[in-house]
Amino acid sequence: MAKPSPSEPSSSRVSRAFSKPPIRCVAFDSTGTIVYPDPHPADVYHAVGTELGSHRSLGEIRVELSAAMRRRFLGDVAMRATDPDYERCRWRWIVSDTLSDLSTEAVDLAFDRLWNHFANPNHWSVFDDVTSALQQLADKGVRRMVASNFDDRLIPVLDGVGLRSLFDDVLVSSRLGWSKPNPDFFHAAAKFADGAAAHEILMIGDTQLNDVDSARTAGWHAELIDRSSGRGLLEIVNDWLE
Repeated sequence: MAKPSPSEPSSSRVSRAFSKPPIRCVAFDSTGTIVYPDPHPADVYHAVGTELGSHRSLGEIRVELSAAMRRRFLGDVAMRATDPDYERCRWRWIVSDTLSDLSTEAVDLAFDRLWNHFANPNHWSVFDDVTSALQQLADKGVRRMVASNFDDRLIPVLDGVGLRSLFDDVLVSSRLGWSKPNPDFFHAAAKFADGAAAHEILMIGDTQLNDVDSARTAGWHAELIDRSSGRGLLEIVNDWLE
């Protein structure tokens, strides 16, 4: 970087020193970043499980579902390749882990109902700042894509909630062949960034390991979005566009 001239105002020197690098592509996580399930997944698991004979309380379901998600997505399992069949099996295991007091037959029924429930756009909502943030990026000519540990259900969900047309690509782990936090997920996703180099891609997501740490390991920039913090998607995007 060229040194500022001695006559350049100090405010300009400070601004240049701390300016962010130019970004050509922004990738967004899906759940918890641009959309959220409504009602909460634990409530749905509890309702379906109770109907099929589970005696787990809602509190127990919350704990078991969270543990099952970590078990089935993190650790050694994150290093293996994936595909649509494996992703369907993964979610079958998560249902079985969460509703482990059900019979095998009841788990199969629960899985089918839950799989179809979360494929329905009517059970998803969009965060208020998403459309305006995407429009800001579009106005600047920045490529926009989703990079998610979801599966083929995500595309009709995004279409149903009115977001699909705002993205250049929707990338899901079941099609990329890897899931986050495996860095290979990001290497595969980068091929869809319209020629942008790794250091020209920004990942925005709501989990530190999956969306931030692993993206940076792959050479991307990354920002954590905490929906409870008050700093939303529009603020993050504007910070990078300045």
